[in-house]
Amino acid sequence: MNEEQVREHLTEVRKELAQIDALREPLLALVKGYEGWLRLLQNGSAVGRQIPFAEAQPGRRRQRTPKGSISITAAIAQVLHDAHGEPLHVKEIWRRAVVLGARSDAKNVEGITDLTCHRIKEAERVEPRTWRWVEEKV
Repeated sequence: MNEEQVREHLTEVRKELAQIDALREPLLALVKGYEGWLRLLQNGSAVGRQIPFAEAQPGRRRQRTPKGSISITAAIAQVLHDAHGEPLHVKEIWRRAVVLGARSDAKNVEGITDLTCHRIKEAERVEPRTWRWVEEKV
């Protein structure tokens, strides 16, 4: 090998090392995350429920089919819209959503209702667990 070949090879090796360094941090974070998860399982904090692949990947949402004749989000949006700006507590929102055909197996439907209201951009929180419909602000 002559000096020029050695310098070219050295440049290639440095590039490969830079790529390895770029991968090192995310891989270490992954290892720490898995180790923490395993500790939770061993301590009994997690029940050992297997997470479906689609849930385990951030940014990927599972397709859900409504349990009732209308989705919870659509029913809650309709209830708030039909109230014409009147503030409604989540208990009343859920009662009206059930009348529209929404169904849930959740143990805490008030929490689900509150969380869903957070996701509806036209919904405005006026008090704890109390929401109203506001038209889009321009």
